Amino acid sequence: MGVVLAIIAVSLGSVGFGLAGWALAGPIAALLLATYMIADTKQRAFPVYQPSKAAQVIYWVTVACAAAGVLLGAWQIADWFGRL
Repeated sequence: MGVVLAIIAVSLGSVGFGLAGWALAGPIAALLLATYMIADTKQRAFPVYQPSKAAQVIYWVTVACAAAGVLLGAWQIADWFGRL
């Protein structure tokens, strides 16, 4: 969701969408990824642990989308701030 808002922000030139996209793709995505990592670490402590290939793919896609959302949102915010 954050990367979508950041793309909308860049295409429309809206700092509001940029801030919302940055917030969703940055701190909120980091919190969700940390929650997943904590749960995965607990699962690894069990004697039988079978890592899911789909979960690993989804994790890395989420990291990439979060990074793209943060970069695009920050770029739009910096562009707006530079024009003040």
